[in-house]
This record gives sequence, structure tokens and C-alpha cells, in this order.
Amino acid sequence: MAYNGRMVYETQLSRFSFNRLPEMLKTHWQELIQLDASAQNIALAFAVGTFISVLPIPGIDLALVTLLASLFKQLNRTAMIAALAVWNTFVVAPIYVLSHKVGASLPLLADKNLVIGFLAGNLLLAVVITAVSYLIVQASIERYQLRYSLIKR
Repeated sequence: MAYNGRMVYETQLSRFSFNRLPEMLKTHWQELIQLDASAQNIALAFAVGTFISVLPIPGIDLALVTLLASLFKQLNRTAMIAALAVWNTFVVAPIYVLSHKVGASLPLLADKNLVIGFLAGNLLLAVVITAVSYLIVQASIERYQLRYSLIKR
């Protein structure tokens, strides 16, 4: 039987269930908050993973996260991979549409190339989303660690 890329894609897609998405996210979140690291370390690693996930480089993101984790030992690999899981293709796709709209609305780029506008909008959104995710993850981890007396001194 010949290779049929569409059949492989449909088989992989049929394994994904939107009904299980909240359960999957909750599982990843539980793994993240129970890491044996400081809240700042986990939040920084999650923010780096978020930034990489939001950039329009599908397929390269996991390799880049692995490379960064091996180069910078203070970045928690689990937190970065959790960010990749949270910011999956289904979540990032609407961000790409918004990236185009944001880039097209920037006064300096209004008459420029469509690709340049998209990339500028995506970079702007990536920075904002990364900053917000850092703050949310750090506050959540600190709250969890305070509750269970796991703060590292």
C-alpha cells in the first residue's frame, strides 16, 4: 500500500479529542506546579517555551526548546515542554490571524509587505503573551508553594 499523507494526518487528528483537552491541560498544569524548582525558574522556563510556541516556526519549536534547555541549565525543560503543550497548534492558529491584524494596524507597516506586517504583529503578540504567561505562572506557583510549604530558600 502506498504512503498516504492525508490518511496519516486524519488518523493522528482522530486521536485528538477536544473533550479531553481540559483534562490534558489540567494534567500538564499539575506536573508544572509540582516541579522541584523556584517559582521564578519555572515561570521563566514556561515564558521561554511560550515565546517559542507563539512564533511562526512550527516543527522547529521542540528542537529549539531542547537546544535552549541543554545550553541554559537553569531553564527547566519540563516547564518549557509544558508551554509547548499548552500553546499547541489549535491554540496558536487564532494568534496567527490576530498577528496579521495587529501587524496591518501598525502605522509604520501599513503600506509594507504582508509578511513583514505578519511577523511584526506576531513578535509584538509573542512578547505580550510571554509577559502575561510569566506573571500568571509565577503567581500560581508561588501560591501553590506557599500553600504546601515548598518554597525553596
